[in-house]
Amino acid sequence: MSGQPLTGPTATVPSIPAAPSVSANEDKGLIDDMYSGVSRGFLTSAMWLDSFFGDERYEAEVNRSQLKVRFEAFREGSGGMEYLRPNFDLRLVLPQLRHQTRLVISGDPNEDVDATSSQPGTPSPQLAKGPEKTVTTALQVVPLETKRSNFSIRAGLKFHSGKLSLLLGPRFRYLVHYGSWDVRYTQEELWTTGIGFQVRTRFDLERPLPNDLFFRTSLEGIWTENVHGYPYALSFLLRQPLDGNRALQYEWVNSFRTRPTNLLTEELLVFRYRQRFWRDWLFLEIAPQARFPRDRGFEYTPGVLFRLEMVFGDIQNIFF
Repeated sequence: MSGQPLTGPTATVPSIPAAPSVSANEDKGLIDDMYSGVSRGFLTSAMWLDSFFGDERYEAEVNRSQLKVRFEAFREGSGGMEYLRPNFDLRLVLPQLRHQTRLVISGDPNEDVDATSSQPGTPSPQLAKGPEKTVTTALQVVPLETKRSNFSIRAGLKFHSGKLSLLLGPRFRYLVHYGSWDVRYTQEELWTTGIGFQVRTRFDLERPLPNDLFFRTSLEGIWTENVHGYPYALSFLLRQPLDGNRALQYEWVNSFRTRPTNLLTEELLVFRYRQRFWRDWLFLEIAPQARFPRDRGFEYTPGVLFRLEMVFGDIQNIFF
C-alpha cells in the first residue's frame, strides 16, 4: 500500500485471505492501474473493515490520495424511491510540504452539514436523505501521527445551501489497548462562519471476536454554539467479513437529547451488505433499515438504501 491507515490495530488478523474480485490481467486499463495500490491484503480486522466500509475513522487519517464517487437511491416508508445527488470526495496528498498535508474536496451533502439538525452516531443510510448541495474544499495538515495518537488541523471553504462559509478546526484521536479491547477517544472541533463552534466527541470500545467478527460500541455527542440541548447517541456495531470482497454490518443506534430532558428520540436498526465486484475499485451496497422515531410514537418505519461506489486510489500520479 502507498499509505497505511492509522486508526490503530486490533489484537488479531483475520484468517481469510485478501483476494481481488477479478484476476489481474494486462488489459484492465488505466482505472485499474490507478487502483492497484489500494488494500494490498488485510491489515488488522478493525483497520481493514473500517477501510472496506469507508468509515470516518479510517478516511480521516489515511495518508493516501484517492477519488471516491458515490451514487445512491433511498426509500423510506410508503414514499417513492428518491435518487440522490451524486457525491464525490477527492483527497490529494501533497508530498512537497514538510508535514503530511492533504487537499480535500468533497461534494458529499452530509459533509460538515449544520449539526443543529443532525444526530450523532447516525449511519450513512439514514443521513443520505438530505438533498442539500454541499461542496467543501480544505487543507488538512497532520503535525502528529502515531499508532497511538493522531492530530490534524484543517482550514478551508464550504458551500452549503447557496452560502459560502469559512471553516477551521482541529481533530485529535487517542488509542489505548487493554488486552483484547481497544479504547479510542476522538475529539473534533469545527468553527464555521454563520454557525459558530461545533464540537463532536466520541468514545469507541472495540475488539475482535471469534470467527473473524468485529464488535464496536460507541458513545458520541455533538455540541453546537447557540443551540439548546446536547444530542448524543449510543450505538452497537457488529461486522462480519465473508471473504476478501464481501462483508456484512449490523448496527443498532439509540439517539438521545438532553433538552428538555434526556429522552430517547429515535431507535435505528441498519443491516448493510457491501460487495466489491467486477473491478477492484467498484462497490455495491444494500442497506435496509428500521427506524422508530419518537415523533411518530416509535412506529416502525422501514427504509432501504442502494449505493454504487467507485474508489480510485493512487491518483496523485495524475496531478503531480
